[in-house]
Amino acid sequence: MRKLLSLVLLLLFTGIANNLSAQTQPFELVQNTGLPDLAHSWVSWGDYDRDGDLDVAICGDSAGIPRTYVYRNDNGLFINSGFALPHLTNGSIEWGDADNNGWLDLLITGNDAGGDTKAYVIAFSNGSPVASAIPLPYAVSSGQAHWGDYDNDGRLDILMAGNNIAKILHNNGCLGFSEIAAPLPALTYASCNWVDYNNDGQTDVFVCGHVDVGDVSKLFRNDHGVFTEVSVQPSGILGLSLGSSKWADLDRDGDMDLLISGVDTAFGYLLIYKNKGNDVFEQIDNYTFNLFSTNMGIADYDNDGRPDFIVNGKVHSCGGSAVTFLYHNEGDMVFNNFYTDMGGIGSGGTAFADYNNDGFTDLLMSGTGSYGETATRLYRNTSGTSQFFTNTPPVQPANLSMEHHGNTVTLKWDKAIDAQTPSDGLMYNMFIGSGYDSIDVLSPMSDCSTGFRRIACTGNTNQDTSWTINGLVQGTYYWSVQAIDNGFLPSAFSTVHSFDFTPTAVIQNSLPEFSVYPNPCQDRLFLNFPHHEDMLVMVYDIRGVKVIEQRNPKSINVSGLPSGLYLLRLNIYYQSYQSTFLKN
Repeated sequence: MRKLLSLVLLLLFTGIANNLSAQTQPFELVQNTGLPDLAHSWVSWGDYDRDGDLDVAICGDSAGIPRTYVYRNDNGLFINSGFALPHLTNGSIEWGDADNNGWLDLLITGNDAGGDTKAYVIAFSNGSPVASAIPLPYAVSSGQAHWGDYDNDGRLDILMAGNNIAKILHNNGCLGFSEIAAPLPALTYASCNWVDYNNDGQTDVFVCGHVDVGDVSKLFRNDHGVFTEVSVQPSGILGLSLGSSKWADLDRDGDMDLLISGVDTAFGYLLIYKNKGNDVFEQIDNYTFNLFSTNMGIADYDNDGRPDFIVNGKVHSCGGSAVTFLYHNEGDMVFNNFYTDMGGIGSGGTAFADYNNDGFTDLLMSGTGSYGETATRLYRNTSGTSQFFTNTPPVQPANLSMEHHGNTVTLKWDKAIDAQTPSDGLMYNMFIGSGYDSIDVLSPMSDCSTGFRRIACTGNTNQDTSWTINGLVQGTYYWSVQAIDNGFLPSAFSTVHSFDFTPTAVIQNSLPEFSVYPNPCQDRLFLNFPHHEDMLVMVYDIRGVKVIEQRNPKSINVSGLPSGLYLLRLNIYYQSYQSTFLKN
């Protein structure tokens, strides 16, 4: 079905919304929150102090001056933490545990006061930044940066797009990041997402934005760290910029569908694509808006188990008037506009979360209003007792098991059940540690004792009920998993399981005189082989990515490599010899 909404109808509907006094509104504006009003802003919920409620990170500008803040949630009143942070605007900010120490870190990118584009990781421990902000080798503005683990090594990598670039940065450990080769287009006015769209346990990439020849939307499949553009059937995904993209299982059939908003050369759109599997995405609805600078949020705000969404932006032909639309998911991929009295907002960020722990998903929006005023608005979900079901947490997953395949381990569990959300619509989140109480291999960004989720988003395995971990060293490991519903309410973690892991040698070399030592090694690996005039030595990680290349070395500095198993290949003329080594 195609819904063509002209500017006249859009403004008419906005007027209707303001006069529906008889309709019970699901959200109530919270007064005097203490949060700052910022333009060109972005918001992120995260329990950085681990006190059991969600705090706020926000970046943007006030009177053109970039600002970045972390606000502590004290019983619904937000207090400025006073942290010294890099001030950036026109970008994004996001919480994530990048060093697996159990404390949330910050990823921020955007423009500084001089107009230069910067990006940083700010590491936290014990509820405070532990050092100066760590600059990243690339940065974006008029775009976004997001955390995600594309290579299943348990460490959060970075996807960013905007300012005429799109990059994937690999987390090398110790909060060091380096670019990997990926065929992403150079984008501006961009949006980007990590998503496992095909449920193969590997995180794929979606990007959209403006390129020299127009606007594009592209999906890239992840095949063990190699990204290949997907030929989306039957007719691709419409290229849009100056907008937003979100993935969620809108029809609760077990795979992720796409919401995308923005503009092309002629119109503004809100598009919904149903994921039908096998790289087929069916455009099931097309809302033609005259909106730009849009942003979206997705969550089950009424606890019926179905993901709803909100879209806001500015009206292109009406002096930049701002509007906000809340869409209720009726099931079967049908969405109805719930006319609310929430004020319009654009050029900013939107995020759902249950900030007061009452079981009902609230809403935070920041940006500029219809008259250019800066605004940060917190809306409390007040309809729970009168209209909606009470959301109950899912039952924790059962039947945890593991499979050992060479130098990888695959962890599995059964689908959980939930009173509001069908099993196919649930998401999952897990931890792995080298000790019973440790999460040093894979952080869940949750409280392992209570299950409380310290960020408001999908779990780290998406909807997958299995996950393969790469790069383990020999030892005993402990793991567990929790289920998460569409309101981001988590289950408790399942009973902790353990497994023993011993790396398996990959290839033996056929040159008896060739060996490497010490093995395992820590800082330097020595090579023992007959002397030749022209020798090329290459080191590959477990994903097959070349991490070192040197000619005629007697030893190799491996101190910068993360712990794990590596393949060393020695080429002499037309002969190749191989050996494996373990980096501690």
